[in-house]
Amino acid sequence: ARAFPLLREFDFPATVYQTTYYSLKQVPIFPLMCSYLLWLAKPQALLTDRLTDSTIDTHLEGPDSRAQVFWAVLRFARRHRLTDDAKQDLLATLAAELGIDYEALLRARVLQLMNPQEVGEISQAGIDVQLHTHRHRSPGDEAAYRKELGTNRQLITQMTGRLPRHFCYPSGATKPEFASWLRKEGVRSATTCRAGLVSTRNDRLALPRLLDHSGLSEVEFEAWLSGVGQFVARRRAEPTVAPDSPAEQIQLLEQIPHFGALTPSGG
Repeated sequence: ARAFPLLREFDFPATVYQTTYYSLKQVPIFPLMCSYLLWLAKPQALLTDRLTDSTIDTHLEGPDSRAQVFWAVLRFARRHRLTDDAKQDLLATLAAELGIDYEALLRARVLQLMNPQEVGEISQAGIDVQLHTHRHRSPGDEAAYRKELGTNRQLITQMTGRLPRHFCYPSGATKPEFASWLRKEGVRSATTCRAGLVSTRNDRLALPRLLDHSGLSEVEFEAWLSGVGQFVARRRAEPTVAPDSPAEQIQLLEQIPHFGALTPSGG
């Protein structure tokens, strides 16, 4: 809706690493929408037992109280292995508790991905659509990992008519064995979330890239555009190891800059 027209106007080449599950499902991405609802909410008292196993009794004022509710809801969904439909019901409940019109957000497609028709449209217009796993997951088991990739490839091929050969690690999470699994799947390049400039010396299955997020200042962004960002000390290390357990997955989310930034401290 926003980037595609600008890319066409300035004729910039671009690659979209497309997860496909939410593209088909067409519902908001659960953790992002949970954080967004708490960001939208006005400062208010929140007393409810409808969102977690225990009663939440807090006052939504600053980022700390909102983050407390966010992680409590996220852990509840993980602990009970909620289905996607149940997660959407939980989001609707959270919105109701906060006095937010959730149906309006659904109609506006807030925090939803492109649908298959839109993916096909950008592909036909010259945007390169490539692999990012079906459900934005990095299973530690080879068969499961390759299934995620295979389903992703099949659906992208159906949407675009082109066979994707390049990959972006979900959340930048990698393990040494992933490279051999990607090679077996015919993947030719893979990008991480480790900041750096790409050169011929890089491993093609561990390419650096700049992760742009709301915690990155405009000056830092311009520094990377000019090439000098490579030589500026970086403030944080990006997560690089894929989690095995739900608890480790939560810890990984907490390290990712755009998740931290979404917990309301300014947007």
